[in-house]
Amino acid sequence: MKYFIVFVAACVVAVNAAFDEEFKAKVIKKVEEVGTACAAQENANGDDIAELMAKKAPTRKEGKCLVACFHEKFGVQDKDGKLSLDGAIASIEPFKAANEEIYGKMKQVIEKCIAEVGDAGDRCETAIKFAGCGKREGEALGLNESLIM
Repeated sequence: MKYFIVFVAACVVAVNAAFDEEFKAKVIKKVEEVGTACAAQENANGDDIAELMAKKAPTRKEGKCLVACFHEKFGVQDKDGKLSLDGAIASIEPFKAANEEIYGKMKQVIEKCIAEVGDAGDRCETAIKFAGCGKREGEALGLNESLIM
């Protein structure tokens, strides 16, 4: 659990400069709730979370599935583990009012990566491929990689 709290803190740093305090507090609360539930559901451990904090793709199945769980809870992947363009765009809708420029870039990344990744046949592998694409494409647009997972 302590690793998860540090992971949440890393997410806060990612949104720190671009968003106001109220928005950050809402993001932190939601990430904590979802992360706690997903870590338990997927049997993720401190090593899995440490890899994510180090901006590395998880090596264990449980770590990969932790990312899939996040995606499912936020609508990026459906209950069958398939990527959902509508769900992913809906998941970033709160960012639109907070910072329209960042929202636009996030939307571009989502659209490109969903088209590129498609379905890897396994919910956890799909999640990791989408996250890797999001990191690469987000960085190309100047987004902090923690905004796209």
